[in-house]
Amino acid sequence: MLEKILTDGRSAANEKHVFALPVSATAVLTLVFAFLFSAFFNGMEARAETVIQSVELNVGAEDAEDMQPGTVYTAFDPEMYDSSWEIYSYSTSSEHNTPKKAYYYTIELRPYDGYVFADQCPISVRGAYEIELLFHNQEKIRLKAKAYPYYIFPDVTGITRNGDTYTWDKVEYAGGYDVAIYYHDKEGDIKSSKKSVNTNRVDISNFETYNRTFDYISVRAKSGTGAYAGYFSNGKYVLEDGTPDAEFDDEEYSFRIPTSRLNGVSTTSSVDNANTAVPNVAGSVVTDGMTVNSGLPVSGISGGPGITGNNPVSNAGNWQQSGEDWYYVQNGTFLKGWVNPLNNDWYFMGPDGRMSVGWLYLSDYWYYFNPVHDGSYGRMLTGWQNVGGKWYCLNASNMGGIPYGAMYSGCVTPDGYTVGADGALLQ
Repeated sequence: MLEKILTDGRSAANEKHVFALPVSATAVLTLVFAFLFSAFFNGMEARAETVIQSVELNVGAEDAEDMQPGTVYTAFDPEMYDSSWEIYSYSTSSEHNTPKKAYYYTIELRPYDGYVFADQCPISVRGAYEIELLFHNQEKIRLKAKAYPYYIFPDVTGITRNGDTYTWDKVEYAGGYDVAIYYHDKEGDIKSSKKSVNTNRVDISNFETYNRTFDYISVRAKSGTGAYAGYFSNGKYVLEDGTPDAEFDDEEYSFRIPTSRLNGVSTTSSVDNANTAVPNVAGSVVTDGMTVNSGLPVSGISGGPGITGNNPVSNAGNWQQSGEDWYYVQNGTFLKGWVNPLNNDWYFMGPDGRMSVGWLYLSDYWYYFNPVHDGSYGRMLTGWQNVGGKWYCLNASNMGGIPYGAMYSGCVTPDGYTVGADGALLQ
């Protein structure tokens, strides 16, 4: 067709040029196509989208500074930490004003122009106890987040003494109470000891022995140990007359706000009391935990990883770290409860799988787990330990009437020393 158009109406003398013209046209077309392809690919490069590798959200309270005791705070507006995507929409369940009762966010996220979500995009939500991925592609993420209302315990009231027993009015939603007990030692110096109780009463008779003279107490309400625990702030210590205990003036209201994470592969975070889900390691999906705390630690057990009391699990476990936290993973599952990876070393993995560090109250006894990075971080300690300038005795055997590793309190230790109700050595 091109040849016909070019030769129509021309003399035969000029027809010798007809055969050259298609060659020139081919060259022109080649240049045109080259230009178009170049423009196309340059346009594609200019429109290349940046991949969003992770998403972080906040639905938690910032702090307790402006909050009042006895008031419920809930359903905070979601906040984002990035400018590459937006909170397109969100809603909360209608019932969200009762402490200890969970409520839910449904949140949809969308990337801004020039961005897309990664196919495996880890998601973390501060203030969420648990999250579930409802939908995920490059253009949209929709998730469900479980949270609890925030609540600061009001002051304890009605502190009354009857003989060797103090009682007080119950505080709604409280999981227990911390009691500061003040007394004079044999030299006449004022001392104090702390005791945690689960009911609204405390016996102070032990502080009228060993040449001590009881003086007075102060009490505060504290959170329990359920999924909602971190959403509560302990109250302030108050004296029998209802005034604040000046010894604790520097203590502020605070929450232990959880952060839930999805690893970008699983569709849910840990569904069993998880503040933080175990991370995805080397592309494998780590699932929520296997509870193995049916036994208590036993001195002398040496059965390899996963031995819990007399409850053997599997020897094919290994430690994995996420940030500052440690987990013990076995066959793709993180363990919870007591684990004994090696020889006589015992560790306690919390309800979210995280290794416990420092003091931990379990089944009516206190245990202490090494907080120092000295090669045995997190290991349960036994024997006499100096913590915060005070000495505590932790059962170093299977004898003594208390579990191995448990703290002695309010008694004479097997080696003849007297410890107070708080476990501290009495001078």
